[in-house]
Amino acid sequence: MSDFDVGRIVPSMRDLFGALATRRRSLALIATLDDAGSPSEAEARRLEGIDLRAFAVAVAGDGMLTAARSTETTPLLCCTPATSVDDCLRARFFGADGIAIGADDAEGWLEVAKAARSMHMLALGHASSAVQVQMLVDAGARAIMVAAPSVADAIAWAEPLPTSTTVVAHGLDGGFDDAALRTLAGKVDAALVPSRIHRAPSFVELLDELDG
Repeated sequence: MSDFDVGRIVPSMRDLFGALATRRRSLALIATLDDAGSPSEAEARRLEGIDLRAFAVAVAGDGMLTAARSTETTPLLCCTPATSVDDCLRARFFGADGIAIGADDAEGWLEVAKAARSMHMLALGHASSAVQVQMLVDAGARAIMVAAPSVADAIAWAEPLPTSTTVVAHGLDGGFDDAALRTLAGKVDAALVPSRIHRAPSFVELLDELDG
């Protein structure tokens, strides 16, 4: 039995694309809210208060709904790759304004991306290799999440892309640290920030430096 009601889904009203499309002039920081436990309303409001551009949650569910209801303006990204239209519907029901989409071919990606766009969600192609990045570009993706094992890989995959393609870097194996985020500045549009970074006392200064 499904844990969401399709009839209660409404289109997204928060502009994730506008929040992340920096054209490499700054680095938009996206705070991951569920990598150290369930998202809290207080945490989301704290981050909104320092003008963070966006939140990210891995799994669509009650935790995502808590984050979505904690703010009227900060958009929310579901970063576990969707592979079906049902995945998109579920993510939107729980409050996502954008979703990473994984597919083995352009046709499959386009089908799921079309469903996401119909709900006014940002459809980000999810790529874990340079080959997948090129497949998504050929399919017409306007935004791509590069899930890279290193900063060097993220930069290498993003480098050939025009600035009109929004690139979000997702660091694997614990995410990017402060030094990695500084290296990514000017090379990609946005990056996911793990909780150990955005909960640190120095995060406000880092945010001002990279996206001030």
